Amino acid sequence: MALKTVRARLGNTWVSLTYNPATGRYEGVLTPPGTSIHQPGGYFDIEAQASNETGQTASVTGAQLPALRLVVRETAAPALTLVSPLPGYLSTETPALIFEAVDEEGGSGVDPGTFSLAGAAAEPIPGGYRFTWTPPGGWADGPHAVTASVRDYDGNGSAVSAAYTVDTVPPGLLVHKAHLRHVVDEEAVTVAGEAWDVAAPDVSVTVAGTAVPVRDGRFEAEVPLEIEENRIAVIAKDGAGNQTGAEVYMIRLVTDRTQADADQVLALCARGYARWTEEERAWWASARCLRSSYDSRDLNRVGSAVEWLAGELRRRGYLAEVRPEAGWTARDAPTRSRMEAYLAGVETVRAAQGLEMPEIPGTMAGLTIDGANRIERALVKVDAVFPKYAAWTAGEITCGGV
Repeated sequence: MALKTVRARLGNTWVSLTYNPATGRYEGVLTPPGTSIHQPGGYFDIEAQASNETGQTASVTGAQLPALRLVVRETAAPALTLVSPLPGYLSTETPALIFEAVDEEGGSGVDPGTFSLAGAAAEPIPGGYRFTWTPPGGWADGPHAVTASVRDYDGNGSAVSAAYTVDTVPPGLLVHKAHLRHVVDEEAVTVAGEAWDVAAPDVSVTVAGTAVPVRDGRFEAEVPLEIEENRIAVIAKDGAGNQTGAEVYMIRLVTDRTQADADQVLALCARGYARWTEEERAWWASARCLRSSYDSRDLNRVGSAVEWLAGELRRRGYLAEVRPEAGWTARDAPTRSRMEAYLAGVETVRAAQGLEMPEIPGTMAGLTIDGANRIERALVKVDAVFPKYAAWTAGEITCGGV
């Protein structure tokens, strides 16, 4: 009996087969939806059906005939990427390396059991897995390399490599200018020094929050000084992110007050703020205006300088016991006794070393511009001799020698 129709089914789709005389077979095209790795038995079960002219029908499936078991494998490897940390320097011996592996839509899927770094934690994400791995026992300081690989369920694999340098030691930092001076009357100070690191030599430096160039390990920056205490932060940072900090402490005093400054203040006050020009308002807000008066800011600034200098004198073996009053406000009354104590502190510091220093006024009553300058000039002079002068006392080292 002659065959009338021959067809094949894949899933819910039937396809008619056409007889090919050249091969002696019934042929057609079936399109699988993807890999068969997740199908029962790992294959698609194809059903073939034939009917004759009398309407009789016979069929066979892959369960009965192995030739009807369609095995489909993908060839695209999953995408494996290193998420973090990026290759380069590390500041920890136990970094958590994060990888993500994603297979294409309709693929066999990432096989988490094939991830090559033992002990990694696997977390499902859309299309694959995120792997987190920490080197067992940690990494010592120095260079390290890591390679990770993973495969999908069809055996297609990907790999990614990265090189790191572990550096847990902060960079070295030496500020050699201007650490010898702390009480000054300059408008700016030069901060200079050296910064270095053995493992991560790409050291950057900021001075007062501003990045400065580092050439052959050396840096230098000009920093404006406010008329008050100045704490200038110097930060060195290596390629791994380790930081070393230092502070340059400076007190800027005023020694160059002029009568012109005072006259300018009086003239502006007489005219009233509403009639000032933009230049005059800028001058009023500037440091030059601070030189034209003597108020709580001057008392606090000089008190800070006296306290710091007295501490340095005592550290060098001099008698310099002072108790400068701090926290002056515009509402405080500069009584005679308080002003006498104020000048006494300055005089104690000025005379402690027995050196020739600028004389200071004997009283704050009727303080002149020159007198105000001499008070702060004396303190600047005391600070200036610290690096250049040391007192010798008679003793074994000078009498008998060693």
